Amino acid sequence: MTDIQTKYRIGIDVGGTFTHAVALDGLSYELLAKAKVLTTHEVGVAIGIIEVLDKLLKIANIKPDDVNFIAYSTTQATNALLEGDLAKVGILAMATSDLKFITNAITKFGKIQLDNHKHLETCHEFINIDNGIDENIVLSKLESLSNQGAQAIAITSAYGTDFSELEKSVLDIAVKNNYLSTTGTQVSQLYGLKARTMTAVINAAMLPKMLESANLTQASIKKANIKAPIMIMRSDGGVMDLEAMRQKPILTVLSGPASGVAAATIYLNISDGVFVEVGGTSSDISVIKNGQAQLRYAQIGGNKLYTKTIDIRTIGIGGGSMPRISNKKITHIGPRSAHIAGCHYASFYNGKVDNFKLELISPKANDPSDYLVFSNSENTKVALTTTCAANILGIVPVGDNAYSDSITIKTFIEMLSDYLKTDYLNIAKSILDIASIECLKIINSLIKLYSLDKNTLIIYGGGGGASALVSYLAKKLNYNYQLAQNNDVISAIGVAIALLRDSFEKSAINPSNQEIIEYRQKIEKSLLDMGADPDTIEISVEIDSRNNILKIDGCGANLSSLKNKQSLIGLTESDKLNLIANALDTKNDNLKVLTSNEMFQVYSLKEVKKIFNIFKSLYTPLIIINQKGIIRYKCRHGISLKCHVSETYDKVAKLIEDYSNWGDSGKVIPGVIILTKTKLIDLSMLINIEQVLGLLSLELSKLNPQDDIIIIIKLVS
Repeated sequence: MTDIQTKYRIGIDVGGTFTHAVALDGLSYELLAKAKVLTTHEVGVAIGIIEVLDKLLKIANIKPDDVNFIAYSTTQATNALLEGDLAKVGILAMATSDLKFITNAITKFGKIQLDNHKHLETCHEFINIDNGIDENIVLSKLESLSNQGAQAIAITSAYGTDFSELEKSVLDIAVKNNYLSTTGTQVSQLYGLKARTMTAVINAAMLPKMLESANLTQASIKKANIKAPIMIMRSDGGVMDLEAMRQKPILTVLSGPASGVAAATIYLNISDGVFVEVGGTSSDISVIKNGQAQLRYAQIGGNKLYTKTIDIRTIGIGGGSMPRISNKKITHIGPRSAHIAGCHYASFYNGKVDNFKLELISPKANDPSDYLVFSNSENTKVALTTTCAANILGIVPVGDNAYSDSITIKTFIEMLSDYLKTDYLNIAKSILDIASIECLKIINSLIKLYSLDKNTLIIYGGGGGASALVSYLAKKLNYNYQLAQNNDVISAIGVAIALLRDSFEKSAINPSNQEIIEYRQKIEKSLLDMGADPDTIEISVEIDSRNNILKIDGCGANLSSLKNKQSLIGLTESDKLNLIANALDTKNDNLKVLTSNEMFQVYSLKEVKKIFNIFKSLYTPLIIINQKGIIRYKCRHGISLKCHVSETYDKVAKLIEDYSNWGDSGKVIPGVIILTKTKLIDLSMLINIEQVLGLLSLELSKLNPQDDIIIIIKLVS
């Protein structure tokens, strides 16, 4: 039983089949209650959100005033792209007369090919801005686009990132006259007219449906008398408020899969690992490195978009995937799943089994006619699935949602054994072997792409079908695996505990300190406006000098989270030491703590490794681990020291000068990491001492001068 004063965090995940909701204790993050309903695709996913929320509140007897955080993830944007259920977009392009030809050539898209052979319809108008913006001309062009069937407007201009006020003035005119609109510079500040316009078009195409759903959801929350502002999951694993979503619905394009990864980084305390979330039809595979999800630019129909998503690779293999047979051999598994095909899982079928016969069918129109099912005269269909194969082999642990000890599984697989003339255990193994092939290819490619440390690598499983597949994959790869606690609702838990997040990218050649600080403060203000606790806000700034891009990413816990304490159960001290020892390829008794504070410990080696037992390594490896046992940072060669806040600026300045190198491109400074008692401040991606000291001064101004600070210097090797 929980205390009557308990505050709750509610997370809702809209999946392809079910909409799950969970209630967590607001301080300990203990799972207190869960509920699910079928996802309401036909009438809009917001209806399912309303239903599951009402069900959860009743199950847990939660009073509206006791909810201090509520958020949801949704597959609506993803499904809209998959199904082509998007608004027709009117593209309003602007340029001076000398750039008219090239601007029209770049921004006229016609029908945009989506990833599933669907199309997004667009129409186009051009405005000459030699003499600035004329409101009457703008209204005329907007009316023309509307007459061509445009339901939303994407406003774009040549060199828009340098003269964004032009797009803003046209947007004001459009909004004032009730045109649903967005601009290129609203969604991105990067150079590249085509990619920026494409991003704006996709954003505009999502606006009508997403706004309708958001408004309905918000109204239902208000009707339930919940006063906490509702948040929505972003594609990068954080959450944002609905006002931000109304501006950029494109940020939710992978909202659903991202929620599982959010749980992996916070709830599961993963430092380095591969996270495999197994649903009924498909599996989402992603990477966690240094406690962070890995991001990449999204693509639609081969077109690059200026929006970051978690690098999630989706494959059509899940717990319900069905075998396909040719020439009396199992040749493929999936992508069709049992529940989509209208079949019972053999594992969970409890009817009579004495009048079934084996047949090969096409589950849906245009499917191959080689899917295995068992059917009877009453047209009941049963499928052997990957879950069934795992149960036959004894892989699924007792008590798991996917576990079954039903004798009917053996009855059906013995029928298949007679048909294929082979042992039923070989059949079960063959099903999982074939199901694993593509998953293994993706996992191996991600390990290589992100240079994951194989000494610490663990395969983590989430989703209702995880136990059927993940342990088998890990065994094939010879890695350890771990099944997520409450794996069936891990995505909803991820939504409930996700951090507030905002990010910004701008094309900038050698940005000034003033620009960097200005844009960083905008991100901080955005997080504060959404309710972030100032003590938890972490903002990283990166100068990508190769591509001339300023990148700023910020996150923070909302004010309802427990401050400066472990709100989640972390690793034991023994497990923590094992993790660090594996990461440094050494033994536990060779570890030493260089320094520590309330939040972090910095580890290194008592004795440096010898190379070929002759030479001692010149390098001093460092690992920063937080109180929950997540490795937050690793470097091959570094130093650390502790000092007061008042001393930090001068010490960092001297350390940078002492440890800088000179190369072909000039002065190369060491990386700087600052550890306060609440957060890690990463300044290692800045390229000169002025940038480092400018942001450092800003961060230090918020701290007590007598507080302790840990300085980490990543040495150039």
